[in-house]
Amino acid sequence: MAARRDYGGTDEGSWPGSGRGTEVRPWERLPKESPPAFEAFACYRDLGARRSFVAVARQVGKDESLIRRWADRHGWKERVWQYDLFSDREAQIGGERG
Repeated sequence: MAARRDYGGTDEGSWPGSGRGTEVRPWERLPKESPPAFEAFACYRDLGARRSFVAVARQVGKDESLIRRWADRHGWKERVWQYDLFSDREAQIGGERG
């Protein structure tokens, strides 16, 4: 298993705040993530089972090598893993209520 990245949070499982006293969820824009890098991440996140850096590069019109650098720098794989867990939990909760 890959080592957990340090995103600047105060304890394991926390993510950097927005600077306004609130925590940022890992699938939201990180404080040091540029708008174009976040746009590419959001595309990757939203592709679901079809996720690939090639697909993101095509959709956002950037070189695949740049997408890979952003993905590594900003921990995309772990962030989408966290997003998928959250989405699955929300779907389960919604199913229990309905």
